[in-house]
Amino acid sequence: MTCRVKPDEISVYENKLEIDFDAFFDKPSDLDSSELYPVEVNADGNCLPSCGSVFAFGTRERTEKIRTRIMKELHENEGTYLSNEFLNRGCSSQKYLAKHYAQYLEFFIPGMALDQDIIKDIF
Repeated sequence: MTCRVKPDEISVYENKLEIDFDAFFDKPSDLDSSELYPVEVNADGNCLPSCGSVFAFGTRERTEKIRTRIMKELHENEGTYLSNEFLNRGCSSQKYLAKHYAQYLEFFIPGMALDQDIIKDIF
């Protein structure tokens, strides 16, 4: 999958995108964005793939394609994404972040004892 559009070439009108006015007025003043407009994306739990679809293709219509690519990336590189060393990069203190992240996923049951295998299954 390749990015086929440049952000400054996306037509808000032609792609039926809606400007996010809250974000528009909160833009950093040092950002040269006279031709760029923040747009609203789906807020249904798919905001990251929706944003990726708008960024890569200029439309929200390919959200499922982006979501599929994210899942493929996570699956093919699960060792990296479950690596505590990788997850702690840039953090000032070392924590078992995969365990913390697993507790926010829909398959986590409160009180569940989390070991490495269960964390992998949850993800």
